Amino acid sequence: METTEATADMEEDRLEALVRRAERISKANPRDYRQRVVALAILGHLVLYGTAVALLAVIGIYVFAAYTNTNFLELLFGKALVFPIAVLIFVLGRALWASVPIPQGTIVTRAGAPRLFDELDRLTRVLKTPAIHEVRLSDEFNAALVQVPRLGPLGWPRRTLVIGLQLLMALTPTQARAVVAHELGHLSRRHGVARRWVYQARDNWCRVWEAYSHDHSWGGGLMRRFFEWYAPYFGAYSFVLARSFEYEADRVAAKITSREETGAALIATSVKADAVKEEFWPQLLGQAERQAQPVTNAYLLLAKYLRALRLEPHTLATRLRAAVAPRTAIHDSHPALADRLMALKARPIPPRPMRRSAAQLWLGDRYEQILENFSNHWAEQHLKEWHARFDQAQSARVRLSRLAQRPQAELTDTELWMQAVLTERVLPEKDPLPLYLAYLKRQRGDAAAEVAIGRLLLQVRKDQRGIVFVRRAAEHPEYLIEAATIAENYYTRLGNETQARIWRRLGEDRRELELASSRERATVRATDPLEPADLPDEWRDRLRRQLSTLQDVTNAHVARKRLNVIPDPPLYVLACQVKHKHAELSQTIRERITVPGDLKVVLAYGEGARLAEKVARVGERVK
Repeated sequence: METTEATADMEEDRLEALVRRAERISKANPRDYRQRVVALAILGHLVLYGTAVALLAVIGIYVFAAYTNTNFLELLFGKALVFPIAVLIFVLGRALWASVPIPQGTIVTRAGAPRLFDELDRLTRVLKTPAIHEVRLSDEFNAALVQVPRLGPLGWPRRTLVIGLQLLMALTPTQARAVVAHELGHLSRRHGVARRWVYQARDNWCRVWEAYSHDHSWGGGLMRRFFEWYAPYFGAYSFVLARSFEYEADRVAAKITSREETGAALIATSVKADAVKEEFWPQLLGQAERQAQPVTNAYLLLAKYLRALRLEPHTLATRLRAAVAPRTAIHDSHPALADRLMALKARPIPPRPMRRSAAQLWLGDRYEQILENFSNHWAEQHLKEWHARFDQAQSARVRLSRLAQRPQAELTDTELWMQAVLTERVLPEKDPLPLYLAYLKRQRGDAAAEVAIGRLLLQVRKDQRGIVFVRRAAEHPEYLIEAATIAENYYTRLGNETQARIWRRLGEDRRELELASSRERATVRATDPLEPADLPDEWRDRLRRQLSTLQDVTNAHVARKRLNVIPDPPLYVLACQVKHKHAELSQTIRERITVPGDLKVVLAYGEGARLAEKVARVGERVK
């Protein structure tokens, strides 16, 4: 089945409705819901394994008949009857043996980290879970338990615990114990045999679906018809159960440690991960603008950063609010942090200073060597990016030098703006504020300059006059979020919670509006209101020239979706009739077409036919 944007939109709506239906059933009758999910899991296995057994039986009958009657053997190969069966067996075999990616990371042995393995032994014993066969350290801020079936459909899984080194460096031993207990909780008997089997079935079907979604063979097409219905249906219907697994694993972690420590681990993971992502790594990569070779002690520096991490009260409060603000979305199998804390009945407590991290305790004598190894690996990974940033910074300095040799009055507005921006970026020893002010004197009311000046006055010079510039920048919707963040942080530092709350609300309202706009722009359906495209002549001519180079497109029409939230820029819908149907064509068209706004492409066949017909009726023909 070919996939178009319209098809994907309709499919998403169907699956969302299914998830909501499952939620209603789960709340009204949890037992009935669990029975339905188990029944769906059984159905999938019956079809998959039942078909395999039936095909093997047919092959057995063929072999027996051929052995007893040579004329039957000639018939099988003469009429090519054996080949469709062989293809189906191959397709099924690949589904049943769909591989799990081997976990990546540095292997940690019991001899190298005895305290880590002592901790795992204790947890598996208390939780009565199967043994962990392997532990790997990754470079991520996460932890996961991966089960790789060594015998494919026959099971016999090899269980690997993958722990992010950054995560261990950011958590106390007790907090890290809660994280590991959560992962092991998915193997705990508390889930129940049937529920653990469904949990594993979700992963299995994800792999099967992934294997078949890219298969365009005849045999694969036959099996894909079932998979296209079953895998998304089962995945969506079991979403509620998947979420319950996460809540249950949190309760397991809380029993091992406490509600407070488990909640603290969730908070610390979220807040510190954001700090590392938004502050530490950008600052480290920023050194590329001043030195030619990448640092070789990145993880040693990260360890010091996390040990010394003392977020300012207003920064900590902002990060804490951001961490607990999101709620669980309809397609989130992992509940949002706020919902997990609520389920635990744990308050969102800010992270406390650490005396010793879990990495230091659990990795023992290997700790510093592991940090050095990860640092070397990081330097190798970022070598090209580092050199590119250094070269860009050097080019910027050369350009700045040339601009500085000319009187400011001779610079164009664009050159003056570039001088201000590049000075702030690559010359930290020089104050860019006079340049921004000079630019604003030329371009009065320029919001980008207003927000830059306000930011420098408030954050760098601690000058309250900056709030005037921030207020003016906030009058421009596209700069409202940035301006509101600057103003909120300023008033929070002053202890003026009333003003901080006002600016916070302004920023949140704008974010919600942009989120609603993103949702409105994400899909185009046949039921959506469309109107003529009204493309300017130059853009219409350009679109026709671009479409003329696409030989697979026989004709095309363009219209515009009527937007209610944020109408600018416009959203154009291009409906194309094509010679050959293939899923990649819509992406190819999008890459080749430019319009003065956003673009959605729909191919005029299958479930996209209705939308394409409406575009042709409302819009104008461009090919």
